[in-house]
Amino acid sequence: NGIALSPTSDDVAIASTSLGMVYIYTRHPITNKLTYKDRVHVPFATDNLHYHEDGRTIIAAGHPQALEILNPKTRTSSPSWIVAITPITHTEAISASDEAPVPATPLLPASQIQRYTIITLFQSSGKISKRGRGFPTSSTAMIDSRDGVRDGALFVSGLYADEGVI
Repeated sequence: NGIALSPTSDDVAIASTSLGMVYIYTRHPITNKLTYKDRVHVPFATDNLHYHEDGRTIIAAGHPQALEILNPKTRTSSPSWIVAITPITHTEAISASDEAPVPATPLLPASQIQRYTIITLFQSSGKISKRGRGFPTSSTAMIDSRDGVRDGALFVSGLYADEGVI
């Protein structure tokens, strides 16, 4: 669940929970040898990864306060964060905006911002509000591939969530 293979099987993304990073490797099609390609910082302890069908975008889900998951008193209400990581090609301009309450981009190294767009797809404090909003300990996310990354239906599962999936 912390490893994702791109749809073309050319790249492998590996979550580094303790470092808050996603490592990307190129995979040799015959030998399966992995060659380091890049790493992407994220503002949370990365738990699960999924490649979007566009073959470029990695959906990363994790926990901004990971130690809360280890505590039996707080693990069922731990915060969640899900981002889309997309490499920027030479012909693309950095035009994506992250309108989340706590955007990911200001929390990342400047050198990375020139190579990737990091867009928040989901954030939750982990607490269920009076309006029924919030979702604890999200650990996996996928986007319906029929639509784009920003417009597709986002499916989120919770590690300790009674609700299961939203």
